[in-house]
Amino acid sequence: MSSAKITVTVVVEPDEDRYHAYCPALPGLHIDSESEEKAFEEVEDAIIWYLDSMKEHGELTSRPGLIVTTDAKTVVRERDFDYAGLS
Repeated sequence: MSSAKITVTVVVEPDEDRYHAYCPALPGLHIDSESEEKAFEEVEDAIIWYLDSMKEHGELTSRPGLIVTTDAKTVVRERDFDYAGLS
């Protein structure tokens, strides 16, 4: 299965003694974690689940803050990862 490059802005903020992570382009996706690094790890899993759900419902398209491209040269200072759900 081929994959496409997905670029999603991830925001991680301190929240008292924990960290809150969310993606502005993916409404409802929020993670509460014990450390900044753990928040980034957990939000990546949540993003995959979210994108899988969008794909299942025919809603996976580019939108502000979510860039879907097959151009592997796309580089931005955000979270980039391969998503195999686009083929």
